[in-house]
Amino acid sequence: MNYRLLLQYDGTDFHGWQVQDGQRTVQGELERTLSLLEDAPVHVVGSGRTDAGVHAEGQIANVRLNRPFTPDKLRVAINGNLWRDVRVMTVEKASDDFHARFSAKMKTYVYRVVNAPVM
Repeated sequence: MNYRLLLQYDGTDFHGWQVQDGQRTVQGELERTLSLLEDAPVHVVGSGRTDAGVHAEGQIANVRLNRPFTPDKLRVAINGNLWRDVRVMTVEKASDDFHARFSAKMKTYVYRVVNAPVM
């Protein structure tokens, strides 16, 4: 079954989205958690990649699992095994041809710059 995940995360303590050996990444945390639930390795596909320290609100990912989960039970199970700096907001069953990156119709980036004295 293919699942569509709506994510948000505080990227402060992450080395970006993409898995990197020896580094904490968002994709790595999701794959670790989902592999525990699936009892087998899984691959999570993101709609895009973020750099180290970058936050996301509304990022889409998809994952294929063999074990049957209702969307709500999967969301609760994922969030129960993740640190609080990553949250799965919604889970939906997706069509087999849904791909978070290639099915994306648009992406929006917001850059916030503090332009004031620090002290």
